[in-house]
Amino acid sequence: MFDCERNKFVNSERDALPIGSYALISREALPDLLRRGFDDEENQASEPCELEDGTPYHITRLWPTDKSAEVSFSQSGKTKKIAFRSGLKIEARIFAGEGSYAASFSRYQECIKVEHLPLLCLAIPFGSFEDTASVLQRRFQVCVGEQVTEGVWDKRYEDEHQEFYVWRWINEPERQKKVSVSIKAPDLGIGFDYQIAMLLPKPGLADCLRNLPGAFLPWCLLAQPGAGMKEGMKWQDLLLAREAIAPNDRSPLNQLQYRLREYVNCGLLARQQQSWVIAESRALIESSDKSGFRLNYCGNPALLWTMFRHLHSQFPDSLPVIEVINQRGELPFLRMEWQETQRAAVLKYLQNRHVNIVSNLWRP
Repeated sequence: MFDCERNKFVNSERDALPIGSYALISREALPDLLRRGFDDEENQASEPCELEDGTPYHITRLWPTDKSAEVSFSQSGKTKKIAFRSGLKIEARIFAGEGSYAASFSRYQECIKVEHLPLLCLAIPFGSFEDTASVLQRRFQVCVGEQVTEGVWDKRYEDEHQEFYVWRWINEPERQKKVSVSIKAPDLGIGFDYQIAMLLPKPGLADCLRNLPGAFLPWCLLAQPGAGMKEGMKWQDLLLAREAIAPNDRSPLNQLQYRLREYVNCGLLARQQQSWVIAESRALIESSDKSGFRLNYCGNPALLWTMFRHLHSQFPDSLPVIEVINQRGELPFLRMEWQETQRAAVLKYLQNRHVNIVSNLWRP
């Protein structure tokens, strides 16, 4: 198979290619050649030709007439089928973790800081492989540094164009301070690489975040390291993130849409074309009947994880549990009961991270 637009031969192992103009070249005629979505009036099948030295060959020019196409033929006694899709390619996504671990990360430039290995996901366009699950398991490796790891690609979700697989770690490799986590399929010329910093877990910190994501799920989705602060997430990205982070969540999709819209109306989220993006984080400080103060928060939950890690050295045994407040007729937010001796440290951290301290959580 020769790619006429890129002027190069295509890897013979590929089962899916971008839609475009190709030439199928063979030594012998292909009597059982079938084409769908390609012009077959002006471009005959297995047209006989000769090289300059007189060597005969046959060529079938593939000129697309639709947004998708398919060609099949016999090769060495086996039927070969190639699908051609418009604008779709194999993509990788990264999520901080499942459940409460979805908010347990921070970013520094291109590096993602986590306490546990992240969730890796592959988006595979339909028609890419005859047996996608088998191909992924055999040919798509996950490496930590140079070490190939053990695990299974689990199908988690699909839409009308693609199916999505999440890597389930069987044995986590030895913890390293900073390392690359990569997905590789060398024979297909496919590779994705992420820089990870593995932090030592703080004792008791996971318990402080045990109630997440709950009804605060929209924020845990939009905070993911794969959702850039400017790019945000489109609807299909949000659905995939939900299946990865909260696979057991069965809340109605119209509820997710409603909450996204209402957070936008409050100015906490912004809508940029077809994407949602975090606009700001807000905190409301109230007096508490527990001889301390109450912090109500609506914003990036990963920021709270970094704050808790930062304060752990000062208050290792007295960090509060984050509660998800989901009252009827109100948008979900987070609540923490802090001790009065912690007020200055909490305020300083929030202000240094540009969290807006407000008198009304739903108005700037």
